[in-house]
Amino acid sequence: MTGSAKLTCMLPLLLGTAMSIGAAQAEDQIKGPFIGPAVNGTPTVALGSLPKAVAGSKVIVIKPRVNPLAHEADQGKRGTWSPTKKLQRGAAAKTEAPSRTPAPAPVRNFAGQGNTCGCSPPDTAGDVGPNHYVQMVNATQIAVYNKAGAILPGFPKEMNDLFAAGNCAASNNGDPVVLYDSLADRWLLAQFSIGNGVCVAVSQTADPTGTYFGYEFLTPGFPDYLKFGVWPDGYYMSTNETSYAAYAFDRVRMLQGLSSTQVRFDGVTNFMLPSDLDGKTAPPAGSPNYFYTFKDDSFHSSPTDRLEIREFDVDFVNPLSSTFTLTDSLDITPFTYTVCGFFNLDCIPQSGTLQKVDPVSEWPMFRFPYRNYGTRESMAGTFTIEGSQIDTGAVYWFELRNTPGGWTLHQQGKIDGNNTTSRWIGSIAMDAVGNLALGYSHSSATLFPSIRYAVHRITDALGVMGPERVLVNGAGSQTGSNRWGDYATMSIDPADDATFWFTSEYYTASSANTWATRIGAFRVLNTAPFRSVAANDGIILELSENSSTGGSIDATSLKLRFGDDGQDRQFRSIVDFDTSALPDNAVITRAVLRLKAFGALTGTDPFTTHGFLRGDIKNGAFSNNNALETQDFQAVSNQQNAVVITSARFGGLSAAGLTHINKTGSTQIRLRQTLDDNDDLGADNHTVFSGNSPTPTNRPVLEVTYFVP
Repeated sequence: MTGSAKLTCMLPLLLGTAMSIGAAQAEDQIKGPFIGPAVNGTPTVALGSLPKAVAGSKVIVIKPRVNPLAHEADQGKRGTWSPTKKLQRGAAAKTEAPSRTPAPAPVRNFAGQGNTCGCSPPDTAGDVGPNHYVQMVNATQIAVYNKAGAILPGFPKEMNDLFAAGNCAASNNGDPVVLYDSLADRWLLAQFSIGNGVCVAVSQTADPTGTYFGYEFLTPGFPDYLKFGVWPDGYYMSTNETSYAAYAFDRVRMLQGLSSTQVRFDGVTNFMLPSDLDGKTAPPAGSPNYFYTFKDDSFHSSPTDRLEIREFDVDFVNPLSSTFTLTDSLDITPFTYTVCGFFNLDCIPQSGTLQKVDPVSEWPMFRFPYRNYGTRESMAGTFTIEGSQIDTGAVYWFELRNTPGGWTLHQQGKIDGNNTTSRWIGSIAMDAVGNLALGYSHSSATLFPSIRYAVHRITDALGVMGPERVLVNGAGSQTGSNRWGDYATMSIDPADDATFWFTSEYYTASSANTWATRIGAFRVLNTAPFRSVAANDGIILELSENSSTGGSIDATSLKLRFGDDGQDRQFRSIVDFDTSALPDNAVITRAVLRLKAFGALTGTDPFTTHGFLRGDIKNGAFSNNNALETQDFQAVSNQQNAVVITSARFGGLSAAGLTHINKTGSTQIRLRQTLDDNDDLGADNHTVFSGNSPTPTNRPVLEVTYFVP
């Protein structure tokens, strides 16, 4: 290894040099842009209306992994691996610290789909939306679950049934991908098609069981191992064809079912992954999509072991102006490119069988999540490297952060164990505050393959994952095939931006290919729901139209009221929460006020005449005590407009408002419309349940998400 690569172990923020970028540019022979024909979206029937998939109705032969260097005399091995070399080059990245608190226990842990196609691997894919978890497995079945873990009636479905005609209607052979588009509240489903193409379905609504727009895009070669990422301007895809390729599809038009062109580049010397947006905050306007891969200095013509970032800057108006440019080359801890040799698929030992399975260590592991935290941008990734012992795999992971000078390596680490166990087929994600979660498979010659995960809390030392936790222990090994994985999926729940969901494969008993899958959820952040204090909730009616002072109060009503009455007097309502159960050192990352509508509105909807509902926050009581008083109407708040609600359901507190949540006592929120009245001398108001409701689930809730350093 070069000196600069070794320095990276001690200096995680060290940037790659211009020389390394130049060497990589010379190595990669980028070709493109190639512009594919525009493809029209075809409306589908509702996914939920399709016939249920019939177990065992077919046997599918999954194509082998494509080696793009198979034409070389040694099939691309290039002498890059030997046990001696591996021992000399065991990665020096930090590993988990045994004394630390382990990963949090699952809050959900349930069975996913099993093998109904007589094929392997399952290519387990999944993602989570506000109300559902969607899982896909090979040959190619779609299952939709509620968040309690129950599969919806009539599922699973077969993906090809979504398409009425064409190759996509006849294709069900796999490499499935499912992604939730958090900016549009939509779903993307994909798999390859026979005849060299990709089948993409984009939901027409937020309901994953509803209708979709179906697209069939042709590719110049078989689009092996296709992977997608969501970005504001496009859906981006990478494939392993006769060369590694990168694609962009017009997301804006696809969300409307309109025709979309495709823009393609190829010529990179290792498989790439497109960045996939998590969270509701879009990247800065005009940001290109980021693709990453990793390079080994003795396999690729490069001076160091490194990560490479390419910017795919697509122009759908003038597609030939699109670019795919290497912008960052970041030195990382030295590693050996493959665990047991390039495209040696018999590698990872299992208990009770001589059959070894594929570590898929040549390529980055799905996904490459991106988040915009406002003050910084972050991306995280993972891939399999050699472990500390011969014939073992370890999971390498990293986090990048964007600076004015470009992307830097913020931290890196590996989960190894320093023993004869292997960890491989990883997937990583980040939550709302920057905690990372990494899921993976775990196996040895004396242990059946299991599913495990670990977390890096933002309070941990850089490069350190805490001790792993078991999601499910396997009770058998795969005896009939070397194809394991080929990937798994870690995703983040958009409902709270705190719950991680992971899906992967395991065996309940040793067999040739009767694999099972598991779906689990856990959160590093804590979420505490505080229901309002009934005795202190209530309505205050303005004394007169322009008095701006309280007149009468109602502290016993089952409802809170917003808007004005027939004399144009404004209603304001107080909700009181006892938030003293929060730890004194809790760091609050998110708070959502949830209200439940009560009955029909009176007059004109005040959301159309009086503006948004706004909440002023008070750390403690607005007046002398927590009980409702007329002076609460005009009492000084800690912060006005701490929450803005656009409908009578819920709203998130502002970042400044979070600082006023009381960890030792009461937090009060005063709710009012933006305008006090509309001068029509008519009652215009709506109502929500108050804390006096006899049904606890109807009462106002302040849902606080936090972590304890």
